[in-house]
Amino acid sequence: MLKAMIVDDEYYIREGLKKSDLWNELAIEVVGEAEDGTTAWAMFQVCQPDILLLDINIPEMNGIELARTIRNVNEDAQIIFLTGYDEFQWVKEAVALQASDYLLKPVVREELHKALVKANERVKKWEDSNQYVEQLQRQVHNYSKAAHEQWLIDLVQQRRPLAHCLDQLASSGIHLNPSGHYAVLCSDIDDFVSLNDGLTAKDRQLYQYAYRKIAEEAVESYEQVNTFGETPGRVVLLIGSVKEQSVLLDIASRLRSVISQYLKLSISIGISNPIQGLEHVYQAYHEASAAIEYKSIVGGGQIIPYSSMAVTMTQNSRLLDKELYLLSEMRAGNEVNVINILREWSENLRTMLWSDVKLVASQLVMFVIRLFKEVKLKNQTLLHANPLVDMSNCRTNDEMIRFLTSYFTEVGRAIRLSKEVPSYRMIEQAKEWIREHLSEELSLVNLADYLNMSPKYLSNRFKQATGETFADFSTQVRFDRAKELLADSSLRILDVATMVGFTDTNYFSMAFKKNIGITPTEYRKRFL
Repeated sequence: MLKAMIVDDEYYIREGLKKSDLWNELAIEVVGEAEDGTTAWAMFQVCQPDILLLDINIPEMNGIELARTIRNVNEDAQIIFLTGYDEFQWVKEAVALQASDYLLKPVVREELHKALVKANERVKKWEDSNQYVEQLQRQVHNYSKAAHEQWLIDLVQQRRPLAHCLDQLASSGIHLNPSGHYAVLCSDIDDFVSLNDGLTAKDRQLYQYAYRKIAEEAVESYEQVNTFGETPGRVVLLIGSVKEQSVLLDIASRLRSVISQYLKLSISIGISNPIQGLEHVYQAYHEASAAIEYKSIVGGGQIIPYSSMAVTMTQNSRLLDKELYLLSEMRAGNEVNVINILREWSENLRTMLWSDVKLVASQLVMFVIRLFKEVKLKNQTLLHANPLVDMSNCRTNDEMIRFLTSYFTEVGRAIRLSKEVPSYRMIEQAKEWIREHLSEELSLVNLADYLNMSPKYLSNRFKQATGETFADFSTQVRFDRAKELLADSSLRILDVATMVGFTDTNYFSMAFKKNIGITPTEYRKRFL
């Protein structure tokens, strides 16, 4: 079955083409669609369609540019250009690019049928002459790629002797300097399990292949970067000729940006310290793997240098009373106190050894990151969006003090502002939410998510403002509403029970009597 891909920036045109009965009639499968040239190029490399319906006027990379890019790597794909009246000047270049055909929009079924039949016939001719050779070439390429990836895994995990790994890699065209400078990056797709659960097996393979392929292309401009897939959701990068962590941060930022842009995926990246000599590459691999485990603490989408993590794992690490007091004032939203403590604390930091400054700073930053998540501020944009990276860039006591002062002040201010939401307004929002969700199972956790605060904090504020617990208030509202509904004689008792969140009529009657003193039926008889 031949494969086709549709590229057009107009949604309804793509949908109309996809729904055509010609695909089944001509035994052609539509394997992908895209609305811009850049996405189409990434998808083309993954899907390798035989036929491409390509609009000339698309964003980011127009159809002619995309066709030219495709022709550099694939002479066989049949390209059918879609053009408008004002794009007819492109036809000459379309011919030069060996277009199979060009159709004037809006596309007429008969014209599309002729173009697809023509493309189909040309594909079959190419297949007859090239299929055997291509199959052999593909097998050799796949074997070579799989082999050198396996040798890279063996190298970084020290499964085999170093010299043996280097010899095998050299035979496949990868030459590594045993005494060179290297580092390792581990890139994980966040929530990979959840992503997999929502995909078919075919789509899952497509995502994994695209993830690795785009990761390779994202870093190809850097020298001596070897990329391999260790697990379906993880890509590992072995980077040579690198001594400065700033280069590693640039690579990680580029990789995260490209994956987000083209695959709409969030990734976390662990970065090792640079090492010299491939005999130490296992240490770098271990550091990158260990760093990425911290995403469970700092959240997904982060670049996590091991240098920021290492000091938090020392056996002697502890927080002093003043630092604990600073954290408690931040949690309370006391911005003025936070600033005063920082001013006094900074003077002490200036007199400490650099190693001790890093120790205290890293612990505090980790706690503040947790605090930021705990008080439901994780979706708020901060100037220091990736504090671990910012901290790892500090080289002196003064640089670290400036960073900590800026970051802690910013978080403290955000927490204070979050607590300044008028209590009355917040409680009224909570009450309104409860009334609107009576027919459901009322949950303090769901209400807290709606109001963007922690359940414990909401529970305390609700009790302070109303004098009642969330559960007591919800129960009272349920039965107040039930009494209002019972006044409508057209509603059955079952209907009333359902509308206030009870699925069992008998249980509703017992609960109503316990709270009101009489059954729903007696209430209706007495007050109607």
